[in-house]
Order: sequence, then C-alpha cells, then structure tokens
Amino acid sequence: MLTLIAIGGWWLLKPAIPAFEELACADIVRGCGNAGIFVQADQAPRVMQPFELRIKVGEAQAVLAKFDMRDMQMGLNQYRFVRQQDGDWLAKVTLPVCMSGQSDWLMNLELDTASGKRFYQLGFTANP
Repeated sequence: MLTLIAIGGWWLLKPAIPAFEELACADIVRGCGNAGIFVQADQAPRVMQPFELRIKVGEAQAVLAKFDMRDMQMGLNQYRFVRQQDGDWLAKVTLPVCMSGQSDWLMNLELDTASGKRFYQLGFTANP
C-alpha cells in the first residue's frame, strides 16, 4: 500500500514535459529560426568535431541546449551558452558518436527570460 502511495505522489509531482516550439531548419550553417530566435553554426556539424553555435535572441538571461538523436537520448549532452558583448549567445559544441550510425539530431533549447522559460526544438543532420 505504501508503494502505491509513493508512486501516486511521484506521478502528481513529476515535472511537466515542456512544450517545445519547433524551428524549421534546412541548413544550420545558413541559420534557422523565427522572429524571436535565430540559430547558426559556423560550419556543418560533424560527429566528434567541435563547432560553434551562435544564437540571437531578443531577451534572455540564460541559454541552454541539449542534444539528442531522434528517438534516442544521448546522455548528458548539454551546453550552456555564454553571452557575448554584441548580445549574441555562443557555445562550442561537440556531438558524440552514435553507435547506430544515425545522424539526425534534435537540439532542445531552453531560454530563461524575464517572462519565464521558453523552449525550442531544432532538427538538423550531422555528417559522420
């Protein structure tokens, strides 16, 4: 009985899954986004090769990105962006090798803003 109460309590208090706004992205090097956010890589992403991501966003106190494969979590693969003097946010990212050989990635962005957290999801392909 105590186990059922514990499970019920966890279920009621479990964190809500955030609603991500999807950002269409045909070419992350050219840049992707909408009126509120713009994401751009300095080069075509390659597995195990560092690349730079730049984010332009109107208002933010903090920017985090977590990278996973479609239908597969990739562990603790999270980056905190650093605000630059020009107001952009910058991070150096290295994607891990996926043992299945997949190359379709999801970047889940979390922005802390004065009006609360905002969440975005951007799909892109990395070269092996």
